[in-house]
Amino acid sequence: TAPAADTGPDSGVAKDAAGPCDASPSAGAPHRRLRVLVAEDNPMNRKLVALFLARAGHRFDMVENGYDAIAAVSRARYDAVLMDIQMPDLDGLAATRKIRGLPGPTARVPVIALTANAMKGYRDACLEAGMNDYVSKPIDPEALQAALARQTGIDPAPRADTPAPGARAGAREAENPIADSDVAALFAAIETGPDGR
Repeated sequence: TAPAADTGPDSGVAKDAAGPCDASPSAGAPHRRLRVLVAEDNPMNRKLVALFLARAGHRFDMVENGYDAIAAVSRARYDAVLMDIQMPDLDGLAATRKIRGLPGPTARVPVIALTANAMKGYRDACLEAGMNDYVSKPIDPEALQAALARQTGIDPAPRADTPAPGARAGAREAENPIADSDVAALFAAIETGPDGR
């Protein structure tokens, strides 16, 4: 189990095709809690990703730009990073390149791209930047689950007997947990969002 982080910024998911950049086998993968960093600037996406990860019983931190993602992985060990491609200040591709240049095992953390652009050129770009996998937006939770399983060797599927620990927002616990009644509205909002992200 990865150690707890003393950092990690805010909380979030979205729904459609996935295109793995590095298809590692996931059949028969065991289940355990993962420690995941989510780098995503869209509040609705953060809430949806938080819902998926919390239901699966995983621990996660949220950041909103590439610089914060680099700082977070430098301070704590994560099983995987979910990296939005288009973020302010420093985008996901540039952030991943910088992470690959960090010393020690941090440079090898699996990075899964999250992007609204499903063009083949973007898949190639994520590979060239050092990303391991690719999930298109709007995010299909099953596609996200499969990508995490491929890259960690762990089945991240939700389990009924696993309590949801919630996310950390910076050094504080995330507030306003997502209720089941909000799920339909969240998915509807992300599918009709004005910026498509």
